[in-house]
Amino acid sequence: MLGSLKCCLGIGLCAGSAVLLSILLNDSGEIRLAAPFLCSLAAIPASVYWGRLSGIIGSLAASFTLAVLLFPPVGSLEVQDFSARAILVLSQLGAMGTAMIAPHHSGAALRSKNRVR
Repeated sequence: MLGSLKCCLGIGLCAGSAVLLSILLNDSGEIRLAAPFLCSLAAIPASVYWGRLSGIIGSLAASFTLAVLLFPPVGSLEVQDFSARAILVLSQLGAMGTAMIAPHHSGAALRSKNRVR
């Protein structure tokens, strides 16, 4: 039960960063292409603190959120611009790769390290 709650926190961090960036960068022109890479940065702490699964699912949720809320046509998963589609795919691959190689630090391991010192 507690593990699934922690996983949901990481997914919420990734999806929340995508929603926030969609709101902030909605009226911007070319700067919106940086949003997928900024969201992929949110997958790093999610996978380190809450597990790899949280980082992978969170990066998927962030990509879907950005595709629906940021890139035209808004409200659809279809992304018309080829460069925006390519950036979404590349940032998704980078976020998933980073989540796979990121070390997972559980709270119990950190507490035992502090106890030994």
